[in-house]
Amino acid sequence: MKQKTIILLVILFLTITCSSIEYFDLRGVTNEYGETELFYRKCWSSQGYYNGSIFEHIYEYDLILNQENLFLFSQQSWDVIQGYECEDIITDFVLIDNQSDSSIRSGYFFSTFGWDRFGFIENPDGYLSQWDDSKMKNIICGHQNTQILYSTHIPWDYPYSFSLIKSINSGNTWTSIDNAPPYIIRNVDPQNDQVIFCASQTGDLFKSTDSGENFVIVDNNSLLNWRVHYIDGLHKKGRLDFEFDNSGTNIYSVVKGFSGNQYHFVVSDNSGNSWTILSSQANQFHIDVDNSQSGLVYKGSGTEIHVSYDYGNSFTLFQSIDYDIRGLYQKDGSDTLFVITEHHLYEVTSSSINPLMSLVFSQEHVLDLSDNCNITNRPNPFNPSTTIDFFVQNDSNVKLTVYNIKGHKIKTLADNEVVKGSHSVVWNGVDENGRSVSSGVYFYKLNVNGKTEAVKKCLLLK
Repeated sequence: MKQKTIILLVILFLTITCSSIEYFDLRGVTNEYGETELFYRKCWSSQGYYNGSIFEHIYEYDLILNQENLFLFSQQSWDVIQGYECEDIITDFVLIDNQSDSSIRSGYFFSTFGWDRFGFIENPDGYLSQWDDSKMKNIICGHQNTQILYSTHIPWDYPYSFSLIKSINSGNTWTSIDNAPPYIIRNVDPQNDQVIFCASQTGDLFKSTDSGENFVIVDNNSLLNWRVHYIDGLHKKGRLDFEFDNSGTNIYSVVKGFSGNQYHFVVSDNSGNSWTILSSQANQFHIDVDNSQSGLVYKGSGTEIHVSYDYGNSFTLFQSIDYDIRGLYQKDGSDTLFVITEHHLYEVTSSSINPLMSLVFSQEHVLDLSDNCNITNRPNPFNPSTTIDFFVQNDSNVKLTVYNIKGHKIKTLADNEVVKGSHSVVWNGVDENGRSVSSGVYFYKLNVNGKTEAVKKCLLLK
C-alpha cells in the first residue's frame, strides 16, 4: 500500500506541474478469454525559469480496477544554464500478446528518439535487451513469430538516410536489408510474417513477399503520401492506421495527402496489391476493424464514430461523444469500442457511453517550481554514476532521495541544511547497503523544508 501511494503521489505531482495534458495513440490487446488491456500515451509539458520538459509516457488502463498504471517513461528536457539538451521521446511501442495461456501481455518493445534506444521489457523494472545508437523510428512485430522485428533506421552520420532493418531474435541483433532502397516500414501482414509494406521517401507504397529481399510498388498515387505514417505520430497527433481484417485480402488505411491537410480513407481488396480512395476529409480520423468478421470497419472523426458493414463503402453513425477523438480500439466480436480523446477515455457501445477516466486540466492549478528550486541530473541515461544538480532560493533544509519504479526507497543522498544557491550530489548507482542496483528507471525526489519540490526521472543503463 505504501509503495502504491508513493507512485500515485509521483504521478499526481507530475500532473499538477504541467502546462497541458493530452491523451492519444490508443492501442489494445484482447486475449482468447475476452480480457482486454488498453494502452495509450499521455503527453504534457512543464516549464520553469531554468529548464523545461516535455513528458510523453505510456500508460495501461486496468479495466478491472478502473485505474491507469504508468509503464514506459519518456521525456525531452533542456537546461538553458548548462546548455545541454536531453531527448528521450518514445516514438513507437509494440504490445506482444501471448495467446498460449491466460496472460494477455508478454512484454513490450519500444524505441526512443534523441538518445535513440531500442529495448524490450517484461515489466517496468528494467530493460532485458537494448540496442544503443539505434535511431529507430518505428517498430513492426511479426505475428506468427514475435521474435521477428522490422524497423526504420537512421544512422547518426550525415546524410541521415532511411534504411530498413530486421531482427530475428527479439531485437538482440539487427541486420540491414541492404538491397532495399531507403524505406520506412509500414506494416506486416498478420497472416504472413514475410509480407511487409514499406513507404519510400518519395511517399510511394511498396510490398515485399519475401521478408524484404525484393519489393514491388503497389501504390504511387499522386494524392497519397504513405511516408508520413510515423512522422505524424511523433508528438500528439497519433499514428495513422493500417488495418487488416480476417479475410486475408482486405486492408484499410488512413493516408495523408501530399498537399494541404487532406486525409484519405483507402482500401485494398487484393492483399495490398492495389488501393482505392473511398473518401477524403480535412481532419485526421482513426479506424479499427473487427477481426472476427470481414467488412466491419469503425471510423472515428471529430466527435463522431461511424460504422461500415460493407468494407468501408458506406458508413452510418454509431455514436457521438463530447470531444474530438484521438484514437479508438474495437473489441473483436462485440459492438464495444474504447475511445480516447484529449482528456478522456470512454467505453462506447451502440446504446451507451461510459466514461472510464476523465482528466480536465485547469491552468489555475499549475505549480511553478522555478520560484523554489531547479533540479536535473547529468548524464542521463548514466553508467555508473550521475550528478544531481539543484538550486534553492534561500538557506534551506533539503532531503534528496532515490526511489525505484515500485516506490521503494533506494538511497538517501542528502539530508542536511544548505545555503542559498546551486548544489550537486553524486549518485553512484548503489543502494543504502552499497550494493549496485540493476538497470532501469529511478526517481529522485527533492524535499525543501519538509515540502516536496521536485520529482524527476533518471535512467541507469549497464
